[in-house]
Amino acid sequence: MSDVADALVVFGITGDLARTKTLPALYDLAGQGILTCPVIGVGRRPLRTDELHEHARSAIEAAKGETLERRVLDAFLSRLSYIGGEGQEVFDRLDTALKGAKLPVFYLAIPPASFLDTAEELQHEGLLDNARLVVEKPFGTDLVSARELNRRLTALVP
Repeated sequence: MSDVADALVVFGITGDLARTKTLPALYDLAGQGILTCPVIGVGRRPLRTDELHEHARSAIEAAKGETLERRVLDAFLSRLSYIGGEGQEVFDRLDTALKGAKLPVFYLAIPPASFLDTAEELQHEGLLDNARLVVEKPFGTDLVSARELNRRLTALVP
């Protein structure tokens, strides 16, 4: 079995962290030929795919300026889709979107207080089987809470 991800799910794709850091970094990975899988953005607000593409285009253009390669940007955007909303509906739609994915990566660019709830919902839906989970910092509010969060997350995703 390959250890290469076949889907990347980015929770918080419309947030500030994604705009300033995540989207430009994903563009860079696409330009290096490293990011070749579908990218599914997840956010609370409803957006059409073309609206997400414009959000991503704007963020990447602002970050890259003159070094932007349109070919790379267009290739990245062609892989980018979006699921918006809250609650169970989002996870049901995500389950459908990931059908056939064998090794998804879930990247949580969301408030740290939501890490565990989101991971538990992914586990409840059976989406963490053979998956990797990446959480953005800060990780906990102190050493004790960081250790507890780590313990609970690694129980879900060893």
